[in-house]
Amino acid sequence: MSGALSWFLSIEIFMYLCLVVIAWLLVSIWNQDNDGKWVSATVMIYGINDLTSSVMAFNEINNLWLYNLMLFPQFIMVLVILIRKIQNVRIRWVLISGGVILILFHAGNILFLQGLHDFNNFSYIPATTWMATCSFFYLREQMEKIDEAPFDKLLTWFALATLIDIAGSMPILSLLGWTDYIQTSQASKLWVVVQMLYTFWYLLILIGLIWTRTSLRSALRFR
Repeated sequence: MSGALSWFLSIEIFMYLCLVVIAWLLVSIWNQDNDGKWVSATVMIYGINDLTSSVMAFNEINNLWLYNLMLFPQFIMVLVILIRKIQNVRIRWVLISGGVILILFHAGNILFLQGLHDFNNFSYIPATTWMATCSFFYLREQMEKIDEAPFDKLLTWFALATLIDIAGSMPILSLLGWTDYIQTSQASKLWVVVQMLYTFWYLLILIGLIWTRTSLRSALRFR
């Protein structure tokens, strides 16, 4: 059995959804509007990171440095696509200011504190939590617009998926990263929960693609 096939048969469920989502976006990205292209590019950054880290883990190569580095484009892209749509100027500037501080802290953490090859939980967890905060404020504004259908936008599905994923996974990653709990027998069970949240993230993105990019939305509305 070839290495690629062995990897394909051994990956987690969320990785199969990741492959489907990336394939869809690669085919359709050029037919999307500007906002759709930004969201698609952001999702593909996540997907490429997950695929690459999965291959590295399969080959028993340390992939923590990849997560540390990929946080930079993920963080910047998520903040850009969400904050630019938030209309409250005060909230927008708070989110931008906090984002700049956190991304600079992450860079400093890599250079001077935890290094590149260990999980940078000192900066990774706060930065990821900030992405969930941006998702929350974007979603709050969208839900207050009575003259629009927020779920007709792929960005709304992305923000919802991101908020749920981070709200569920960050407490677990904090527990595993800040203590010796990762050495216990319960750690593997918690990691299963994290993988379920990753699966749900890609599943929501896929549902969002089906809802916003196919005729299903129109068919259900006019039945």
